[in-house]
Amino acid sequence: MASRVRVLTGGIAMTTILGATLLLGASSAMADSVVSTITLGSGADPLNAVVSADSATAYVSTSPGVAVIDTATGTIETTIPVGSSPQGLALSPDGALLVTANAASNTVSVVNLATNTVIGTVAAGAGAFDVVISPDSQFAYVSNQVSSPPSVSVIDLDTLTNVASITGVGSYPTGIAMTADGSTIVTANYVGNSVSVIDVATRTVVATITGVPDAGRVSISPDGTTAYVTNYSASTISVIDLTTRTLSTAIPVGAQPFAVRFSADGARAYVANLNATFISVIDVATRTTLPSIATTRGAVTLAVSPDGASVYSAHSGTFSLPFGPPPEPPFVSVISLTPVIDESAPPSAVAGAPFSFIVSASGDATFAIESGTLPPGLALDPDTGEIAGTPTAPGTYLFTVSATSAGGASTTELSITVAAAAAPELAVTGSNTGALALVAALLLGGGLLLAGAGSRAARATLNA
Repeated sequence: MASRVRVLTGGIAMTTILGATLLLGASSAMADSVVSTITLGSGADPLNAVVSADSATAYVSTSPGVAVIDTATGTIETTIPVGSSPQGLALSPDGALLVTANAASNTVSVVNLATNTVIGTVAAGAGAFDVVISPDSQFAYVSNQVSSPPSVSVIDLDTLTNVASITGVGSYPTGIAMTADGSTIVTANYVGNSVSVIDVATRTVVATITGVPDAGRVSISPDGTTAYVTNYSASTISVIDLTTRTLSTAIPVGAQPFAVRFSADGARAYVANLNATFISVIDVATRTTLPSIATTRGAVTLAVSPDGASVYSAHSGTFSLPFGPPPEPPFVSVISLTPVIDESAPPSAVAGAPFSFIVSASGDATFAIESGTLPPGLALDPDTGEIAGTPTAPGTYLFTVSATSAGGASTTELSITVAAAAAPELAVTGSNTGALALVAALLLGGGLLLAGAGSRAARATLNA
């Protein structure tokens, strides 16, 4: 049956200041809400953010360097000094390196994550702004925002050298993104109002897509079919079809979108709006906006944890004005996401046969049966979401499952139909073939006797 999802609310609001977590009090926190903030310190305005593959660490590039945040405790463990104005951040897929693109020093800093120290500084192009790393962790690709001609630098991370420059991209290449398979790179060209598509194997521009106003940051869907590009002045997200290499549509979001990121499952996209006090949320399937996530200040950038549990949005500090409020430091908002339940329908079951089905949800969720009943013999594992066991009674069973995380809870209505076990068939084996032959013979003999009796009765009638 079709599933229906509804959202429950609830949560606790907290704030973290210089590593100390303070309880602000119970609140009826809406789903997908800010649950804590992390102060970055005066003058440490954020520029970009990424989260490690295990979702345990967030990295935020700031004016003094890269802040390393323990996501479990919400504390800044250290700040790594890198080049000047580290606008771009990328983590190598093997988890060994962090690479920053330093716009003011025209360099790339390569950080060993085991020691949180810079192991190499490599010259890039003018205004090195954003960076991506190949799936094999060998090459970094850097968009050079003010280089002439516009270019993308190719950095060998094994030798720590600049090995190539890809030209032919649009004017003022700002954001850069790569497909998960490493075959294609996309640059968002701010002054060129365009998107350039690069074939990685040949290191050449193979397509230019125009009509993308103020193309700033870019993100590619996990399946590699779609790119989302921020349009700063238009306050929209351009949707680029990477299969046809065409502009599909534009999705209205908050004022002056500054960054966009897909969730790990590709179902949602989140947009940091510089001049709006909310994070825009896009349903990727329908290309429509969902309820936004309230923040207290416009966001410069954001990152989505790979486990789907959190979004980390970064906000600049405020300035002191005459007779105005005192300046406020920059900070990171920790947004807890309500689990999104996969609404795939369970398969049919058969009485007496083992059954297993997993209710999956984004984030670190726990599961429960809210109403209805499971088929007798089946049980739900609250930690994994697996419904398993051996059903004993035929019928159709309706029930509601909830998935709960720190951000709230979602529910979905499911059903499992249990069919009766098939009637056993009489098998002919070597042990009973003789008995079957005897029965057949008796039946045949009985038929002959009846036939003989009938013939005698017919003759008696004629003779009479």
